[in-house]
Amino acid sequence: AAQPIDDRVLTNLARLQRDGRPDIVSRVIMLFLESAPALVTDLEEGAAKGDMAVLHRASHTLKSASANGGAGLLSAHCKELEALARTGSVPDVASRVATIIEDYQRAHAALTALRPQVA
Repeated sequence: AAQPIDDRVLTNLARLQRDGRPDIVSRVIMLFLESAPALVTDLEEGAAKGDMAVLHRASHTLKSASANGGAGLLSAHCKELEALARTGSVPDVASRVATIIEDYQRAHAALTALRPQVA
């Protein structure tokens, strides 16, 4: 399986760091760790209710947050769900959301482990 986090994304992000400013990589990781759990819950609830608006919003937001943190596979799966939700129909929604949750758990664990290194 692909690595949950692409280190190149974090390396490129670190290049944007400016002296005297808060650590940008640490900040992006913290934002992901703080915002993603609620988005995953929204995806679960949206799937259970068949609420395309919730699925679209949550997948769109999680797509961006995960891309910023280097979680490419999670971001790609969210992008697929976002596009389908926009059409108003998501085949196999429970399976798609379950895959996103697995991706999220792997990304969360990897970013949590990286946090002490970048703090």
